[in-house]
Amino acid sequence: MKKGLLILALFILSVVMAASADADSSDMEFMITVIKNPQHAVLALLELVYDHDALELSSISEIRNDRFFIGNGQNEIFKGTTITVKFKIKNRASDQNPIPSVRVIEAATADEKLVSLEVSSEIRYPVQIGDIITFGHYPQKASGTDNTPIEWLVLARDGNKALLLSRYGLDAKAYNTEYTGISWEKCTLRTWLNDTFLNKVFTVQEQTGILLTNVDNSSSQGYWSTSGGKNTQDKIFLLSYAEANKYLGVTPDSKNTKSRVAPTLYAAKQGAYISSSTTTAEGTGSGWWWLRSPGLNQKFAPYVNNNGFLNFSSVNYDYGCVRPALWINLESDVF
Repeated sequence: MKKGLLILALFILSVVMAASADADSSDMEFMITVIKNPQHAVLALLELVYDHDALELSSISEIRNDRFFIGNGQNEIFKGTTITVKFKIKNRASDQNPIPSVRVIEAATADEKLVSLEVSSEIRYPVQIGDIITFGHYPQKASGTDNTPIEWLVLARDGNKALLLSRYGLDAKAYNTEYTGISWEKCTLRTWLNDTFLNKVFTVQEQTGILLTNVDNSSSQGYWSTSGGKNTQDKIFLLSYAEANKYLGVTPDSKNTKSRVAPTLYAAKQGAYISSSTTTAEGTGSGWWWLRSPGLNQKFAPYVNNNGFLNFSSVNYDYGCVRPALWINLESDVF
């Protein structure tokens, strides 16, 4: 440890490991996160502990003999400071546990006092289909004064990309405020999602992790042969019927608990319909939620009803749930 530094009274680190979908060919990573630093440490020496026969490190050039420093010796190491170390599994046949850990050797404040450190580790596994993750914030209580993290269901993985669908119906909106023939490209719900909603829910930094998606609005995405209008590029969108069928098993004639959705208290306060006779898999009253592809004609839009199967209604009905979807970049610093 460098001279001129004091040690930390209590310093806790959390080691979080996150991996890509294909761990055999892609870098995996774990992040070391500062949880507490009550005595204002400015420098800490850490050691990676892992099976050298099973893992190959591929980042942090400052690692020497499995040891490295965090902090610059001048400024306090703030709570939330993170260090990311990438690695690959090179020998799955090893008898040792391939998951790395971190041990704090010593840490110091600016006046050279050393103390013992406490280190804890928490393993987080790769994002997988069916997982529930949190991202962004939106009111979910009836009062609308809260800023609650949004829960998202992971519908699909494509390399380092993931398709998310909100777990709950977050709001109640019309597909289009005026009863008229309309496509997804022109509807007011698309405008709201990619402007008001996007900027309310996600910080500027979080938005960098959301991919601009080429949205297919061809007739093949709908159940009826109605034209879906031009394809669009959106950060936030609704699922099409074809996607709801693919990921959630939605059909025109079969009850489906998997595709039912519960509106939040906030959405209910905004007018979202809640059935008194059907429930989600969790036992909560189910509502209905919009899809983007057109209905029987362009004055109607499809939705997944409270029983979980396909239906359609006038585009200006405003008591359907909004269940946004988006593709995220899992390699973004946001995640």
